[in-house]
Amino acid sequence: MGLGELADRTVETYSSGQKMKLAFAKALVNDAPILILDEPTNTLDVPSAHELRAVVRDLNRQGKTIIYTTHIMSEAESLCDRVAIIDRGEVLALGTAPELKQSLGREEVTRVEGVIPAQAARAVEKLPGVSRVAVAPVNGQTHLSVVAGDQRALLPGLIEALTANGAVLHLIAPEEVTLEDVFIARTGRTLAEDTRVK
Repeated sequence: MGLGELADRTVETYSSGQKMKLAFAKALVNDAPILILDEPTNTLDVPSAHELRAVVRDLNRQGKTIIYTTHIMSEAESLCDRVAIIDRGEVLALGTAPELKQSLGREEVTRVEGVIPAQAARAVEKLPGVSRVAVAPVNGQTHLSVVAGDQRALLPGLIEALTANGAVLHLIAPEEVTLEDVFIARTGRTLAEDTRVK
């Protein structure tokens, strides 16, 4: 894991990424047939995260079972044979990544970015054909993920509902279905929302 040069230092002096690498290395020492990894790339820089994912793939090819939790949907899609979407302790969906994406059926996702007041987002929710809208604040803007049966039919009404309610649009784009879209469809919220019990 590239920690040899730190061997003479106490663990307390390691960065959070170095501590995560050490925890991962400790999990490998016993050569267990099953590994449980809880967000192992969370505090790693990009090269270290890439290296860790490569090790995970190699371990899996060697026949080890790996239970891998992550909020990074692209990571889950690239690493996992089967994915469970769990929200507030409940398994909402389980299957391969393609199966989960296909489970949305004919629904399509349109991504909208801009300055979008709350009343504009509520107007979008009321449009015919819209099944779900997830709202996420991102760097002073609002991102909407609008799930509907037919993007092309929705587009004129979507633009009208947003602009008539004070929205300033920067981007409207169709999106390929992702695991994050499945998460939004199953939970009704984005991964950015805090789900901790208050």
